[in-house]
Amino acid sequence: MQSLASAARAIFQVVLCAGFVVVCAPLSVRAEPATATRAALKAQIHKAVDAEDWEAVKNLQAALAKLDASLGKPQSSPPAAEIKSATPARETVFDRLVVNGFRLQLAPNDDNPAQFAFSRDIHADAETVYTANFFLSWITPDSIADKIGWRQDAWDLNAEASVQAKLTSANNLDTDAWRYRGTLKGRYTWNPTAIDLDKVVSVLWNMSIKDEGSREFDYNRVSGEFNLTPTVPALAIGMFKPGKAGKDLSPVQFRWRPFFGIDAGTVTSARMGAADGADDVLWFTGRATAKLKLNFLAQWLKCNEVSLFADENLIFLSEVATWHSYLKAGANFMFNEHVGFSLNYSTGEDTPKFADEEIFSGAFTVKF
Repeated sequence: MQSLASAARAIFQVVLCAGFVVVCAPLSVRAEPATATRAALKAQIHKAVDAEDWEAVKNLQAALAKLDASLGKPQSSPPAAEIKSATPARETVFDRLVVNGFRLQLAPNDDNPAQFAFSRDIHADAETVYTANFFLSWITPDSIADKIGWRQDAWDLNAEASVQAKLTSANNLDTDAWRYRGTLKGRYTWNPTAIDLDKVVSVLWNMSIKDEGSREFDYNRVSGEFNLTPTVPALAIGMFKPGKAGKDLSPVQFRWRPFFGIDAGTVTSARMGAADGADDVLWFTGRATAKLKLNFLAQWLKCNEVSLFADENLIFLSEVATWHSYLKAGANFMFNEHVGFSLNYSTGEDTPKFADEEIFSGAFTVKF
């Protein structure tokens, strides 16, 4: 119970700090309707880019171009279609959290939802236990980033503070982990306004200071990490293929992403042992994520999304020349944009201690 209380306290502190930044951010001056509409369109463009919905990006950029043309004529009012597309019909609590910079998902650079689950450890043949697997972050809100020039057609920047956790109520301290990060994220896009979406090629990069430890912090490592990944729509890297056929979605859509990175750091606490080489200064990292959307099944089940996903992480420990791998895979059933259910499987050796695990779980899921 004490460990769960400590976990809850840590999460509360992160959320409190992020909320303090939001509250203390300069308040925007009430804009004229046309200017407000333009800001809303730009925010939607960035959200679509962040979600890698390039079809939406193209449509929103066209709407923004029309609006900019109308703003050049004082007698013209903003087109009604653009105002309608920039104004949500109903604002939910999730929308408010997103506008203020909060995100909840399964892992960094991931659009799968956070998991709050029951599970059974196959290796230990243990009783059913409760788990939480999530990535909670605060990222620079669009209203602030736009003012300081971090939102451009070809590039954008974001500052992010986050906590990632993999926790269980079972007495298994080897596989539980906390990861705290301060991150500068960037994206550069070639041909950002191209009509042919296959020509919208980009690269995403993340540079972080990370504090990673076991559940009780009896094993802790502090490091700096850097990783990057390309977006190549023609190869389904970062963009679902096939795209829309008019207004209709394809029965199935596929997307994947490779990540390449480096992690350099030092162990600050080692009261409990870990795998050989875990205290190496230099790690080389690789990651591949893939998602298959089953749109035909989502339509039949009346769900927002039904998908299969996989996330494979590879780490090479330079000093002992050893590879470790960790695989997460599962099926998502999203009842709406934010809430759903998932079936999940994980196997391999995860950081920071590289303890072996094999787990199957069913999870209630949330994302925003």
